[in-house]
Amino acid sequence: MIRFATLPGMYERTISIGSAGKAFSITGWKVGWSIAPKEILNPLKMVHQNCSYTCSTPTQEAVAVAFEKELELNCSFTCSTPTQEAVAVAFEKEFELFSIHPEQSYLLTELPNELREKCDRLYKMLSEAGFDPIRPDAGYFMIAHFGTIDGPFRYDASGDEPLDFRFVRWLCKEMKLATIPVSAFYDKENRVGNEDTVRFCFLKTDDTLQAVHEMLKNLRRACRAFPHF
Repeated sequence: MIRFATLPGMYERTISIGSAGKAFSITGWKVGWSIAPKEILNPLKMVHQNCSYTCSTPTQEAVAVAFEKELELNCSFTCSTPTQEAVAVAFEKEFELFSIHPEQSYLLTELPNELREKCDRLYKMLSEAGFDPIRPDAGYFMIAHFGTIDGPFRYDASGDEPLDFRFVRWLCKEMKLATIPVSAFYDKENRVGNEDTVRFCFLKTDDTLQAVHEMLKNLRRACRAFPHF
């Protein structure tokens, strides 16, 4: 993948954002970083300060230590700040481990393989249940269209709630399956055309994925039995 900031003339106009949640699968910690020229970062700092007011210093320190542990095998970067040094050390250690013993690298080998297997499993389950899923290239989430799935959620005319919200509520209540309505990520003007899609997470235990499989089977049976299907 080509990093946008590496293109000619783009570094001066680009903010590169990283996430410890994605790097270490700790999305609940909400720790990240931004890399950009100082003149761009200064306004960003002011906005961030007024949005969050404070931060979790222990989790920031824990992430820095985690990066150091991941890449302390070979550190050759010269960085101007401790946090930059921690990030550099983290990536260097992981890449060093990957080049010598790729099978021992959790971030670059074990985790991607685990995610790929779980992604393939959920993709198959959703397809069999009548969804039209989109296989992601990375991450933990899968988007799936439910345009061909019929049910009482389509004929609930109460209020002006988007279709995917009604579908998600019906899934939770009737199938005990929780997911996210994709239209929640759009403003009202752009929701149209994006109300037949939901988001699933496949980074789950095998037992949970098996339970989801049974729920999706029940969903398929329920939709087949629905008069309008």
